[in-house]
Amino acid sequence: YDQAILYIDSSYLTYVLLGRFNVIDEAAFYDSYATTYQKIGDYKNAYFYMEKLYLLQDSLNSKTYNNKVLEFETKYATELKENKIQLQQLQISKQTQTRNILLLVFIIIALTAVWIYPRVRVKQIAKVQVAQLIAKNNLLDLQQKLLLTQMNPHFIFNSLKSIQSFVLTNNTHEASNYIADFGQLMRLILAASRKEYVTLDDELQLLAIYIKLAQAEAQHKFKFVLDVTNEVNEKLLDTPIPTMLLQPIVENAIHHGIAHVTTGAQLTIAISQLNTNYIQINVIDNGAGIGASTNKSGLATAAKILQERIALYNTNHDVIIKYEIVDLYTTHTQGTKVSLTIPIT
Repeated sequence: YDQAILYIDSSYLTYVLLGRFNVIDEAAFYDSYATTYQKIGDYKNAYFYMEKLYLLQDSLNSKTYNNKVLEFETKYATELKENKIQLQQLQISKQTQTRNILLLVFIIIALTAVWIYPRVRVKQIAKVQVAQLIAKNNLLDLQQKLLLTQMNPHFIFNSLKSIQSFVLTNNTHEASNYIADFGQLMRLILAASRKEYVTLDDELQLLAIYIKLAQAEAQHKFKFVLDVTNEVNEKLLDTPIPTMLLQPIVENAIHHGIAHVTTGAQLTIAISQLNTNYIQINVIDNGAGIGASTNKSGLATAAKILQERIALYNTNHDVIIKYEIVDLYTTHTQGTKVSLTIPIT
């Protein structure tokens, strides 16, 4: 056993010199020493090396445990990091998928809109154009009817008859004036019939000539009064109104109202500013009234055309013209009042 101890000492020294000594080798040498000394009965040295062996094993076990804990912590951290990366990748994938779906939906909607909008727009434009054409045709039809009522053959015949009377009585001055006024009236009526709107002032000028000729035809048996309030200035007189809106009303008042009044016949046109938005025009005669008119068919035709024109205007505008006929006989007086409320534009 002494030789064995020498052999162990030699091996231990060789391992130390060669630098190959490690914890495991050290534990093996301590175990060999403890076993050999125990064999030869040297319990002191045997206990010494056994104690060193136990201490080394405790150190080795503690280090191994710590290494295991560190290994587990490293693996857990690595797994946690990998899971986090996978979760982020999954979220990115879902976001990308959601974005692609939204993009696809947007593209589909855009393409659908691009395909539908021109067709809907074309239909809308066509619908508006058809409505405009219908309105234009209605307006032209009404203007033609209006022109026919204004170019009344009876009025023209009476005008020519008045001219003939002036000539036959050698009243050439009156005949010349009458012909000049009659020609100017025809020009104004034909010119106005081509327009959709004229100013209130232009309409009043046309009416002045028309009433002047009507007075001459009636041998001045009726009086004409134009009552314009002070607030009606030049600016308000420039208010546009539908062409020849007042002329049929005045013609009705003369031929169906005061034509059969023997004395004191009067035609009045009263113009006032109703408020900041409207002008009111009243055409008043002191004739027999609507109920006593002898030519109700002619009166009804002219009134119907006028109502259709006003209705057409009101359909195409935000502000409207108000039209009202009042039989003054119902208020214990005589005559008729036609009221027009016209927007100031």
